[in-house]
Amino acid sequence: MDPTTRLTHAILAEGDPNSITVLRYRLTPWAVVPAARNGSQTPEDALRRHLELLDRWGFTLITLSDCRQFLKGDIHLPRKPVVLTFDDGPPDLYRRLLNVFHEFGGRAVVFVMSGFSQRENATATSPLEAYREGLQALVESGIEIGSMTCTGRPLTSLPPELAEHELIESKALLENILEAPVYSCAYPHDTLTPEIKKLVIRAGYDFAVGGEDAPAIFGTDLYEIARREVTSTMGPLRLAMKVFNPGDRIKRMRQKSLARLAPEPDERTIPVSS
Repeated sequence: MDPTTRLTHAILAEGDPNSITVLRYRLTPWAVVPAARNGSQTPEDALRRHLELLDRWGFTLITLSDCRQFLKGDIHLPRKPVVLTFDDGPPDLYRRLLNVFHEFGGRAVVFVMSGFSQRENATATSPLEAYREGLQALVESGIEIGSMTCTGRPLTSLPPELAEHELIESKALLENILEAPVYSCAYPHDTLTPEIKKLVIRAGYDFAVGGEDAPAIFGTDLYEIARREVTSTMGPLRLAMKVFNPGDRIKRMRQKSLARLAPEPDERTIPVSS
């Protein structure tokens, strides 16, 4: 069986993995976004408002590590699970996220670049060393850190050995800084190939996220997880269309119907690398 498309039918915990929604949140660091009333609001205010709406609509924020624990049978899924992700940005982004999520107690995934490859400068240390305390504070607040490789260059533009090195080196650097495992990565510029996915698996990741063109239903491919784009300038209606997405709902219902017709597997397979 293709290791990139495994999702067990014999789930050991309660919950529907196909119901997991993954969002990529664009928090414009320096912009002031329009507000419905009172002139304007900061990006942090917009994020707070969006988190309030998600809570009001019954959604629960989880991380990809939570998905991993669910697939291993260690925890149950909430009724409406959402994975909120952020891509690498200015260091100020970490402080902004920490302030907001401290208030809400929510969870998220932040994908960061670890800096230049040590193969290029063996005596240097990762620039993220300067932000060690900030990243560790994010982890302590419930935010998961994932890798966006060392340099953020499209992996498809690199020789295979260098692409693999970027994946392995970034994971090792982040784990050293965080003093915690790193289970997930994001494809820089959302570019990938089947060969790149195999390199991600060999590097020891359990999940990899792409863009909106990836398979829409969570679990279709754990190494090409779709993310719906959400920005801090979105109003409630556009946000609702992203998280409820009736088109995906129909696809999930169809997939469930087909799954019921499929024969039960002979054994249970947890689709994680470790």
